[in-house]
Amino acid sequence: MNVIFESALRSMAAVCIVWLVWKAFRIRSAALERALWILMIAGSLLMPLLTTTLQVTLVEAVEAVESPVAGEVSPLPAPRSGNALWYGYCAIAGVLFARILIGLFLALRLRWRSVAADLTGVRISSELRTPVVVGGTILLPLEYMEWSEEKLSAVLAHERTHVSNGDFFLQIAARVHAAIFWFNPLTWWLMRRLAELSEIICDQAALSNMRNGDSYAALLLEFSSRADPTPLAVAMARPSSIGQRIERILAGMPHDTPLTARRWMLSTLMIGLITAAASVSIQRVAIAAPQPPPPPPQERKAPPPAVPVAPSAVPAQPAPPPPPPARTADEQLETALRRLEEEKARLTARLDEIRARVEAMRRGSEGQSAEKVAAMKSKFAETTAKVAAEKAIRAAKSKLDADIEERIRAIVKEAVQKELANRPK
Repeated sequence: MNVIFESALRSMAAVCIVWLVWKAFRIRSAALERALWILMIAGSLLMPLLTTTLQVTLVEAVEAVESPVAGEVSPLPAPRSGNALWYGYCAIAGVLFARILIGLFLALRLRWRSVAADLTGVRISSELRTPVVVGGTILLPLEYMEWSEEKLSAVLAHERTHVSNGDFFLQIAARVHAAIFWFNPLTWWLMRRLAELSEIICDQAALSNMRNGDSYAALLLEFSSRADPTPLAVAMARPSSIGQRIERILAGMPHDTPLTARRWMLSTLMIGLITAAASVSIQRVAIAAPQPPPPPPQERKAPPPAVPVAPSAVPAQPAPPPPPPARTADEQLETALRRLEEEKARLTARLDEIRARVEAMRRGSEGQSAEKVAAMKSKFAETTAKVAAEKAIRAAKSKLDADIEERIRAIVKEAVQKELANRPK
């Protein structure tokens, strides 16, 4: 249990360092940032092993202190609070792993029930209404045959980028990382950030097959309004993140710095050094300092012969009271138990605080996403109404111009006929 908590704290420090370095260099590359966080998750998963492997031992010499009760060793009992924390951690982690397994089973069952399409790597499912990716396969709904060529090419470009980047397996790894370190808020932030970066990269690929960003934004809004409840399948649009994506697309996607082999090597080296530095543990070992040799025993002189005294001359002295029994071991045990109870209370309070923060973050993100989706729908409806009004005005104007032209032609024709009729033959 201590190894997991220590690994979580070290991983949190490493993530903060990487984030500060990233912000300091001001690099705008979704692919490079995604690669950094993937390496960070791998380092966090290896942190418990590295913590127990990379150890630096410091030897300190201390003076030997004799025990107040010679020949007695009072071992401390195993702390019960540590067992309770371990059982609580395993219970929550077990629930999260069960969710992952159930979601994986449902996603694979969705793929098994689908049928092959004419396109390579694409299958059709009657249970879906939006495109998703399961493993290395793209699943499309039955209505994809009614889509336009532009819409189908954009969807395939988006989903094939998910497949080539391995986003399905990356999502499983991020969820496993969150299940192990569920008490660390940064693990949940990493999972959401990786999903956001994957969608940014796929949106950039899809926009190259669309005429403008407005059409693609409308396509995402359409898919998000009928998203299917597929926990682990990588959906093209989810209501929780559609607001930010549409805002980014309408504002213009930023230029992404290409991820070269040199950048990948430098990123791997930086993450490796930071992870190794965060994994090193210092262990102090205390050894007893050499004691000076004891002085040689001195020869004792024989006491002078005792002078006999009459029994009545010297009164008998009372015997001294026996020394109180030593209670050092009991005091140590009570002190240790009291410290363990205090540590249990502190960790319980910390755990409740972390749960409250995670719940507040989740509720806040869901509320903001719903408001943004509603605002985007309203804005899209307003834009659609304006476009329809402009089309109606143009059609009415064209019809009016045609009527006027036809009327002018009729008047001219009638005048010419009258003129020809009035001419003398």
